[in-house]
Amino acid sequence: MHCYSGDYDIQLFDKKVVGEYHLEDLRLGDLVAIVDADHSYGRVYMTGAVSVGV
Repeated sequence: MHCYSGDYDIQLFDKKVVGEYHLEDLRLGDLVAIVDADHSYGRVYMTGAVSVGV
């Protein structure tokens, strides 16, 4: 396999960030883009990368 398969925990404890990105409306099955995260060979912080999940 060439990509990570599994879960990615999105924590909603920062009320400012939750409001800024409207995360209070996030639901199971939503399309999500995570910036600065590369999963080509595991989980890695990489400026400019975008990981997409459901």
